[in-house]
Amino acid sequence: MEHLNGHPADWSCMYDPADYWDYMRANLEPAILASPDGHRWAQACEAVERAESKGNERHIALTKAIALIELFRSGSGLVADNHVLGVSVRRVTEESIPQLLKELAEWKVLIERKHLGAWGIYAGSDFDIEGAVRLARAEIGEPDLDRISTLSDLQPVLAKRLYHETGTMRWFNRALARLDDIEQLAEDYKHKPGSVGTFVMCLPSIGTRTKSAEHRVRHASGSASKTLLLGTPKNAERIAELSLELAAAERVSKTHPELHGDPVARRELVGRIEAVRSSLEEELADAFSTCLWYRHGASVNPKHDKPLTVLASEIARDVYGETPPIFSELINRDEPSSNSVKARKDLMYRMVSHASQERLGYDGFPADAGLYFTILNNPGLHQRLSDGSWGFTDPYWTPKWEPFNPWWYATRLAVLKEGRTTTLADLYRYWADVPYGIRRGVMPVLALAFFMAHRSQLALYVAGAFTPELSEAVVDEWVLDPSRIAFRHVEASSDQVKLVDALAASVAERSNTEVEAAPLDVARGLVSIIVGLPEWTKRTLTVSKRAQAVRGTLLRANDPHKVLFADLPTLLEAKEPEEINRRLIGVTDELTSAYGAMLNRVREHLLDALDHRGRSLQELRQRSNTVKGITGDLRLDAFAGRLELADNSDAVTEGLISLAVSKPSSQWVDRDIDAAMAALAGWAVDFRKAEAMAPLRDRPSTRRVLGVVFGASRGQDRSGYVDIAEKDTQAVDRLVKAFLADTVGEKPEVILAALAEAGAMTLNKLEKGKKHD
Repeated sequence: MEHLNGHPADWSCMYDPADYWDYMRANLEPAILASPDGHRWAQACEAVERAESKGNERHIALTKAIALIELFRSGSGLVADNHVLGVSVRRVTEESIPQLLKELAEWKVLIERKHLGAWGIYAGSDFDIEGAVRLARAEIGEPDLDRISTLSDLQPVLAKRLYHETGTMRWFNRALARLDDIEQLAEDYKHKPGSVGTFVMCLPSIGTRTKSAEHRVRHASGSASKTLLLGTPKNAERIAELSLELAAAERVSKTHPELHGDPVARRELVGRIEAVRSSLEEELADAFSTCLWYRHGASVNPKHDKPLTVLASEIARDVYGETPPIFSELINRDEPSSNSVKARKDLMYRMVSHASQERLGYDGFPADAGLYFTILNNPGLHQRLSDGSWGFTDPYWTPKWEPFNPWWYATRLAVLKEGRTTTLADLYRYWADVPYGIRRGVMPVLALAFFMAHRSQLALYVAGAFTPELSEAVVDEWVLDPSRIAFRHVEASSDQVKLVDALAASVAERSNTEVEAAPLDVARGLVSIIVGLPEWTKRTLTVSKRAQAVRGTLLRANDPHKVLFADLPTLLEAKEPEEINRRLIGVTDELTSAYGAMLNRVREHLLDALDHRGRSLQELRQRSNTVKGITGDLRLDAFAGRLELADNSDAVTEGLISLAVSKPSSQWVDRDIDAAMAALAGWAVDFRKAEAMAPLRDRPSTRRVLGVVFGASRGQDRSGYVDIAEKDTQAVDRLVKAFLADTVGEKPEVILAALAEAGAMTLNKLEKGKKHD
């Protein structure tokens, strides 16, 4: 019809054999290759392809016409002579046919049959495919069912209806088995990972009656698992025949190397394999659809009125009846994509850092926000609490989200048991098992939401160490190795509540955060206070023995219940809650103030060494500017440079200590502070000496240096130097005037002797003071 509608009714546009050849090749080639004429068709196709590669469209048209005449000659009586070809091919004249045929013969496309006065297709193959396949069938005996399953591409049966109800994709595999092995298979069969179960079609031996096969299958299903369905097809003999044919053809294609040099035979064999495989797939599809399936000794579709997908949904719902509905194709699977994994981690980071914000503070809809609304917000795992704040809690009780509740509260019963320790890996296995069957991709998010909803009752351990606070590092461990994460249920008894209440108020006051009156929240608060101390405070021995003991216990805490109700009362030497709380407050105050006290001590020591106590920081910055760059000592210049930026912050003092010991503050120990004070004192002396040299470098002098020698009585001679600040010159002048006024009328020798004696005594006192310092 396409040709009639697209061409005029003219001899030059008649539908000729070449057009019919194209129609047959486009629509009927697989069927022809599988028929007894497959060999001749393969030879003809090879000839047409050789004509297409060497000739023009006239050569091709002649070859196609001769191929069709050869294909149908047994029933038509036609032969491909010059006259027949002249009226069959509209593209050539009868006069040009001899030359075209001669060229095709030279190219080994056609061969002249002189006894008939006609032309035929060049026979390029003498391989006996039928004989080779018969021999292969005899060698095989019975087909390999595993190989047949692979070749026939048995697709899983999807539980589509259940997927629309829960958002979790579940499926049953399809498999083939011999009826003779069915009893052993029913006892030992293992389902493939991820699947709910398997539809196993049992193929009986040739000659076995259908009723007998069904009876055996029904009996075997009684001892099989509840997700293993057994059945036997009514077209078993046809399946066995096609399976053996397919296996034999595959064997021929692999075991006969001569096929590599015979494109005609190879084409015919490939066509035969494809045709048999197609027929086998159709037979198997029909068999699986019409088979009578048995489960636990009873038929699940006695009227053959349920498709396999419906059966799969019904059985999967029976097995995983308490799966929480999670409608997220990105993450509700066992192996999410890399982009989905990144979105999941971003969401978990957000859960840790923005738990108290409405909708986790999302503004917009990135991929992780989509996961939040689907998994956490919609079912109510993150919602507004009774006090108006936002947080993680139990799911909604609405009809739509009520399916969340059986799984959630069963988990609570399993995990929230006094003294019970549960690893994250154990929790995942519990969720993956029946009747929940939660996918691995969504488990980390649900587990984090569950933990945050019960933080007051669950202690968190990472690699066996109690971890007071969640962080991104903990989330990374959470995702990478669930076996390193563990929860332990902790709850105070009635006689311990009073102590918990007292400690909660004190911890809340000192941490400036709200602390619930629960053992875990109090323990977290205490450990957080100690963990948040500067590293030097965690190591120093300058605090009291009691503070050291409490600090060490809290830093090594791995059992919050034991720390609160056993360790602290023992270390604090108290039994009453009020006394325990009072002494603990003293210890925490001592520890939190130790670092600042140490910095103040260093700061005061430095000001004394610089002779700058009680003077302004502006003046110290001016002195530093005068000294910097005078001596050529790089460390002294660095010292002066830091003093030039001096203010009242601890950062300046920390910088000076780090400069003195060449260590960051996180690595300081007590001996580093002592070494820093000695180094700073030495730099202070050099600093003051450099100030006296300032006039030599055309800089304003800020100090005076005086060299003195005193020859006192009884051998008490003294010599040395003193330096004074410019601001002290007025005091010097005042003392000079007072001394001269007191010595009016005395002999000059007496005055000088008195000066020598007083000077020696003062210098001696000064030197003793320096040694004492």
